[in-house]
Amino acid sequence: MKRLGDIGKEKRREWHWCRRENDFSARRKWHVIAARVRLRPTDVIAFVNRLEEIGNAAEQRGHERGVVSDYSIEELAAELGLAADDAARVYAALEQEGWIDPEGMLGTFHRRNPDREDPTAPLRDRRRRTRDHVLKELARLGRLGRIDAARRAEIETSLKLLPDAELFALPATVAQLELTALSTEACATRVPRRGTVSLTPEQSRGLSPVDNPGREANVAAAGLSEQEQAELWLASEGVRVIYERLSKWDGKDVADATNRMLRWRDQKLGGDAARLVTILRGADDADYVGARFHNQVTAGIDAAVREGAPQRELRLAVPLVNERKLG
Repeated sequence: MKRLGDIGKEKRREWHWCRRENDFSARRKWHVIAARVRLRPTDVIAFVNRLEEIGNAAEQRGHERGVVSDYSIEELAAELGLAADDAARVYAALEQEGWIDPEGMLGTFHRRNPDREDPTAPLRDRRRRTRDHVLKELARLGRLGRIDAARRAEIETSLKLLPDAELFALPATVAQLELTALSTEACATRVPRRGTVSLTPEQSRGLSPVDNPGREANVAAAGLSEQEQAELWLASEGVRVIYERLSKWDGKDVADATNRMLRWRDQKLGGDAARLVTILRGADDADYVGARFHNQVTAGIDAAVREGAPQRELRLAVPLVNERKLG
């Protein structure tokens, strides 16, 4: 079989994917070449995309990544359903355009596909996602009047200066701010001057003792909307359940439990706090821990997303103050 160059030495490191810009297949260059060689633009686009893959695997053929000159034109044509002469004309046109250099290297390949990945990229991406999430939550709390402007500005100003540990724990801090605001709203209208509120057995479901000498009352959030009750339950009892059933078993902290809750509620369920309450209570009642708890929750979330219907029936007895220490 005719080759454009010699097959190289022994196989080396494997590369299973390569990068292309978002507009790679839409470049006008491919249409110009298609008109020149009298082929369909889709033929040329398929040709250059296949060359990208061939160049990415060049090390397995003993060449530098990005080299395509050793690959068989006949084999390439057969892979794409082209005549060998048509494939040769496309290859020559790409050389004339400079997209394949005289050494048989794809132009801009190494700029898009470095041999070494930036080891700091995942950490930087996590920082960015955390900051974006915190900013989004602060904006939401601001719209609902659950955070004062000074506190919000303080957090926003500190975002780029915080050490990683404090930054990654910040979503939990913001969630606690919302819990405090919800508690204050309900206490202002519902807490009696003295004593405690008596709860029915059904109302008392899921409540835990308050471990805080400065607080005596553990009251039901009867003055809150269904959504507010669900959000309050998630920020207190929900985080506790996730921590005790999952995060603690994974060797992680309460901040991780809070982040999981927020991710499930906002990213998976689109903010449907009531539905997440139902799912978490079901997994908690099943007495699952670790992977079994996680699988039960994610299965419930997936089912809720497929169903697409909001959770209507929700009976909560939410402690307005629940400062039970976790762990």
